[in-house]
Amino acid sequence: MPDTAENQKEYPQQRGQKKGCGFPIMRCVMLFCLSTGAALEIAMGRYRGKQAGENSLLQAIKEFYAHMIAYNLIRDLIVHTSIIYQTSPSHLSHKNAVQALNAFADKLKPGNDQLEAIETALYESIMEHTVGDRKPRVHPREIKRRPKNYKLM
Repeated sequence: MPDTAENQKEYPQQRGQKKGCGFPIMRCVMLFCLSTGAALEIAMGRYRGKQAGENSLLQAIKEFYAHMIAYNLIRDLIVHTSIIYQTSPSHLSHKNAVQALNAFADKLKPGNDQLEAIETALYESIMEHTVGDRKPRVHPREIKRRPKNYKLM
């Protein structure tokens, strides 16, 4: 977050951070729908302290609603495209859908005579870039030792 006096007061730095050497930290919690990827709930608050846990944050949601609405509209566009082309929404790129929508935004205005053709072109553009199959990622936990100047016991 920007390093302002208001943000420092509302969202303090980590305890180990020296004063004046870091940025305020905000905790952000989001609940997703596993089938469509839509954001269901979002909350933001202090990183630590009273009422900073995930359960407490999800009880008071304010500023991110506009972003959630935009995100869910993009997810809805992806789901609609996946229904038309009979594919899974998880195979379509969210970033590409945003770029396609931005490219077609000027033409998607009410009163346009070719609105249906433009919508079809938008869906085709979203369908062009699918997300490839990736190998499952495995990140095993390891205990790493820092190099020391002395021998281990």
